[in-house]
Amino acid sequence: MATNHNKNQDEHRGSSQIASILHHYKQALIQRWARLVLDDPGVPEADRPSEPELIDPIPSLLD
Repeated sequence: MATNHNKNQDEHRGSSQIASILHHYKQALIQRWARLVLDDPGVPEADRPSEPELIDPIPSLLD
């Protein structure tokens, strides 16, 4: 049975791995997400932000 200490270490390790993946693929993730939003036919043309408006706040969320 895992102790709380081991469980916390595992959770920290998992968080670190996720952070590393997000950092490594940040630009690709942002570009993919922007394309999906901008190409989504469910988003009316009038409501679509420009690509810079769409992308601007995202890097700070991933950092």
